[in-house]
Amino acid sequence: MTERTLTDGAGNTACLDGDGGLAGWRVNGVEWRPARPAPAWSVLFARDGEEVQAGPATRGQVVASGRDRVELLFEGLRCGEDLLPGRVTVTWQLREGLLQGRIGVAGLPQGVILHAAVLPDLLIPYADAPATSLVVPWDTGWVIEEAARALPEGDAKTPGLRFSHPPLQCQAWIEAGRGLYLDTRDTEGWMREWRFQEGGAGRVRIRCLHLAPRRLVPAGAFAPPYPVSLGGFHGGWYEVARLYRPWALQAPWARRGPAERRSSFVADIACWVWNRGRAADVAPPVKELARRLGAPVALDWYWWHKHGYDTEYPDYFPPREGEETFRAAVRDLQAHNVRVQVYTNGMCYDVDGKAWAPDGPECALMQEDGSWLAPAYNTFTQHHLAHTCGDSERWRAIVLGLVRQARALGLDGLYLDMIAAVGGRTPCFNPRHRHAPGGGCYSVQGFRETLRQARAQAPGFTLSSESTLEWYLDLFESHIICGISMERLKWQAEMYGGRGRVVPLFMAVYHGRTVCFGNYSFLDGIPPFDELWPAEYRTDPGKEKDWAALCPDQFALELARTVTFGCQPLVSNLRAGHFADPRLAGDLAFLIELSKVYHREREFLLWGEMLAPGDLECPPHETVFLQRFVFTAPGEETYLRREYPAVLHSAWRAPDGRMAVLLVNYTRGAVPVAYRPAEGLRVVPGGDRAGLPAGTVLEPEGGGVRGRLAPRCALMLPLTA
Repeated sequence: MTERTLTDGAGNTACLDGDGGLAGWRVNGVEWRPARPAPAWSVLFARDGEEVQAGPATRGQVVASGRDRVELLFEGLRCGEDLLPGRVTVTWQLREGLLQGRIGVAGLPQGVILHAAVLPDLLIPYADAPATSLVVPWDTGWVIEEAARALPEGDAKTPGLRFSHPPLQCQAWIEAGRGLYLDTRDTEGWMREWRFQEGGAGRVRIRCLHLAPRRLVPAGAFAPPYPVSLGGFHGGWYEVARLYRPWALQAPWARRGPAERRSSFVADIACWVWNRGRAADVAPPVKELARRLGAPVALDWYWWHKHGYDTEYPDYFPPREGEETFRAAVRDLQAHNVRVQVYTNGMCYDVDGKAWAPDGPECALMQEDGSWLAPAYNTFTQHHLAHTCGDSERWRAIVLGLVRQARALGLDGLYLDMIAAVGGRTPCFNPRHRHAPGGGCYSVQGFRETLRQARAQAPGFTLSSESTLEWYLDLFESHIICGISMERLKWQAEMYGGRGRVVPLFMAVYHGRTVCFGNYSFLDGIPPFDELWPAEYRTDPGKEKDWAALCPDQFALELARTVTFGCQPLVSNLRAGHFADPRLAGDLAFLIELSKVYHREREFLLWGEMLAPGDLECPPHETVFLQRFVFTAPGEETYLRREYPAVLHSAWRAPDGRMAVLLVNYTRGAVPVAYRPAEGLRVVPGGDRAGLPAGTVLEPEGGGVRGRLAPRCALMLPLTA
């Protein structure tokens, strides 16, 4: 073939060389060129548990073309020194302001096991490693700073910067504000993995592996039924979200917006409490918080079940205090303006539990080597929890049974852990299941069918989960977001050499299409301990330190981040004694004030569209973080120091078109601040929505404001075009 240039008539172009290699593209005024022209695809075979790569054996031949589109056929595959039969078809098209590609593999010989079709497979040069960053849709979204320096490092959980089936399908490689945008546009939930790896000096290798079913239909053929997108932009994480958002909001899981979600109890919540244990410990502080707020509170109740946490799943009933005692506690909470949901795990079966046989092997996700994917999350009991496959009909029946039993207790909702975090992302090889082993969309579709049936059998009964996999947004009413407290969770803080920071990428795409709540915060720094765990792992209360004094701003920062991300506030392990503890008075007052602000401004902060944040100038503030969570053994607590802006902010547009910016000073001192909205917007002079907090002074400056924010305060300033 000859060199070819595609154009869409809107200034976007793509160039292919005479071999069918992708030489570069220019989209949105930003040009990207691989280190050298290359086919931009490969295939991976599975051989003896290893990945074996193959590429084209011949030049690509044009089989169809137009002004903005070309379809190429590559005959034969080269795998090291071997030549294999097979055909690969690659299509490139300029569409919707992006360069979109599709790949299809056919004609593979018998005995060859296709692991993945890979598109794109690119070597992208960079000049300034410290200026590189990677925007990834992990949890709410992360930015990995100095990403080029993280490429050869990786970490134990994510070697080589790999991202399997993340909550969103968009990511970006950025150097000095110039961005390479990447996404897939899959509406069915196919399994895949993005890899960012060192590709030689000054180069990053970017690949997307589309995992193939091991039984190909037709034989020897696989074509992922969705495109991959390449683009360009100037900016950061927010611009990535805006490129993805138009397509995402048309996806089937985004059909339920604010108008369709207001009838759920989560629509009116001012604050969540994540409490665990018996009613006498759990209920009184939640009722007291609701009384002080004068607004509805939601309780996410863990450790109500008869066995210890992370053991004997899925055997939960009856409640450990007995059904009548538990029912009475739920009724009392509801009478005090508290809505109640309880914990279950939506996709784990205890391999070491009494209930494992006979149903566990029917439900569990089997790995390629025949073992169960069964981590021991609970480091105290060391029970291994096998992940379940969404395609298992037996698991579906178990989950539907849990929903029926929970609803019968008079609860407002049920929490199904993990489904919206990892449900459907891992290939299953269990021969007991109907699906083909390996890749596919069977597990996502299976979990979706389970949730559809659960909603149908229990209308009005609210379902909730962990994290925000977009495949399930229409089927859950709410999602807990633990990663907002990433510094507290030591393994998260240490990922990628400690270069990661959490950003509201998900909210910039989907805010208002579901309800997100929470963090992993503790007022006193002391996590709970299940009475049914081995006693030797319980910290002696007499040896607890004054964690709130040692880490005086951690709780406030986590809470401020929660609200500026547009999530409903949450406090964990709230105890009745906290209200009388003078050491916690400041944090408790901030929790109540910020919850009131969120509830009052929920047309913006719950249902609104996240706008470009604008520019905020303020001093940095060093926060000391206690790294301790529920499975931290006594004496293993550690500290982390990080600097963040002393004031956090976000901008919003309510469904009725009103706009406002939220400013939150989480520190214990007054902070000088200057805010300038994004281009085309300005602050309404003197228009603060609820009056300025005492000690706060703001004066107009250009289209923004300058002044000083009082300690531990939050305010909403109206914006206008």
